[in-house]
Amino acid sequence: MRNSPSNLATWQELAVLPVLKPHAARDLRAGLMELAAWLADHPEQRGLLVLLGNRLSTQRLEEELFSAGKVMRPSLFARIQVLELPDQCSLQAALEQAGLAREEAMGVGEVLRKLFTRKSAGRSPRSAHDLVFEHLVNGYLLRLGPMTTESIMSATGFSYPPVAEALGKMAVSIQRHSDRRVELKHFPRQEWSRYVSVYERGQFCRKFTVAPELARSPESLLRRMQKIMTAEMAVSGTHAAQYYDSGFDLVGSSRLDICISGSLLEAIPQLARQIDSALEPAPSNVGNPALVIWPVHRAETLFQAGSEPRFCWADPVSCLLALHDARLEAQVAELIQAFEQGRAAKLSGG
Repeated sequence: MRNSPSNLATWQELAVLPVLKPHAARDLRAGLMELAAWLADHPEQRGLLVLLGNRLSTQRLEEELFSAGKVMRPSLFARIQVLELPDQCSLQAALEQAGLAREEAMGVGEVLRKLFTRKSAGRSPRSAHDLVFEHLVNGYLLRLGPMTTESIMSATGFSYPPVAEALGKMAVSIQRHSDRRVELKHFPRQEWSRYVSVYERGQFCRKFTVAPELARSPESLLRRMQKIMTAEMAVSGTHAAQYYDSGFDLVGSSRLDICISGSLLEAIPQLARQIDSALEPAPSNVGNPALVIWPVHRAETLFQAGSEPRFCWADPVSCLLALHDARLEAQVAELIQAFEQGRAAKLSGG
């Protein structure tokens, strides 16, 4: 994927430009003009303007496209296709329904997911310190080996100064190699306590409960989630812990934890209702939630691919956070030990 200075990106010979929630004609016009300018300089490419969550009426959209067709060169306008994707939770299906071939839909879908995730990382409520910490811990647990500062910048979505500052704050736990790559020397338990405390105060996760008479088991919610699962969703908590460590004890699990990224970060209530219409938002200190949704703002989620298509498991750090939130501290220590002793399976998935 080659990027332009804006959110425009390309897949093969297709230039893709997403416009999020256009609600005024000027949003559409700006997108059309930007895409047309790119295509004028790249005559070998076609253009795809993606209106995600479009708020313009069908009539207004048709009028604007008709006007654009009159002012653009016919040969240029003929290379532009406009797609409306109202459902953020089924990006792949929506692309195919819009007329794209399956392979093209998969490529465009991956481009859009990366664009959405990078944009959300840029406006993340999380600090660079915490996102760099997450990435380093995931690298340690997944045995990804030493990493460059540039790779950490790409993975977190932050620029060099905040990433370098974050690495400096963690210097006591970091091993610096002669080629300037870095990695954690050990699991940083003291820094982990600080990180967890910051996360709890930030109340970043969203919790949902259901009336007792409408309650469903976590496994039932998981089956419902699988029907709408996309690459921007991953299963976390005790279920993911058992994926990483087959000997993990699931006894006492009474909730489903999932992670989301990219475009889904702006659709959390809708996503919960899609899983179960009986789910209602709950305060962060609720004792026994049925569903907990964890936003992942890193540009690279490190979700681990499951054995089924589009099914993913959350990264180890997200999994540990969910276990801590569920007050399963013994299980947190157990899972960390499984990774450190090499008992955690499928470390190279996804």
